Amino acid sequence: MEIHVITPEQLHRQRLIDVASCVYPYVNAIHIRQKSWSSQEMKRFTHQLLEQGIPASKLVLNGHPLLALDMQLGGIHLPEQVQLAESASEHECMRIRSSLRVGRSVHSMDSGKRAEWEGCDYVFFGHVYATSSKPGIPPRGLVAAKELCNTLHIPVIAIGGIQPQHVRELHAIGVAGIAMMSGIFEAEQPERQLERYRKELTKAEATKIQIGSDPE
Repeated sequence: MEIHVITPEQLHRQRLIDVASCVYPYVNAIHIRQKSWSSQEMKRFTHQLLEQGIPASKLVLNGHPLLALDMQLGGIHLPEQVQLAESASEHECMRIRSSLRVGRSVHSMDSGKRAEWEGCDYVFFGHVYATSSKPGIPPRGLVAAKELCNTLHIPVIAIGGIQPQHVRELHAIGVAGIAMMSGIFEAEQPERQLERYRKELTKAEATKIQIGSDPE
């Protein structure tokens, strides 16, 4: 399973840099999700992360596809209703899809199928569990997540309210990864909190190997 972390909008820039700098060796991707920032602000912040030694291949921009292409980053992530062609020419879209990993957030089976049909490499699906970032909105739950995993041919990354104790049941239904935001960036000890997720993932994978192994 992959581990993705996402920068919260409300945190101070230095806090984002500090946390990203300590957790990057242990995650597959760091999503820069500052919706209110201009392209120049995104570029400046991304350079700051690169200066900390974070590999460009681990950085994903939410939106700003041409900037991600120009900086040779790991990928871009799109909102549910946004298509790549809205911000790039046909030729640029071809270059982006051949060079970057393209993901999209989805909240339904139909949106997941559309993302796959349009050529996305993976989807974020959620929120799977109740979360303070979506007050009053019921979680979509494990059943819906499992149905999406069983239907799509691209990886489904679970997001929303995920705690370490959820990792094994998510692994069991076939999700390809987990994504966290405040659970890591707002933790008192982000590196230690991430280790809790990693330990649960190790247990989940070990259990799967035991179940699938042939008897001697």
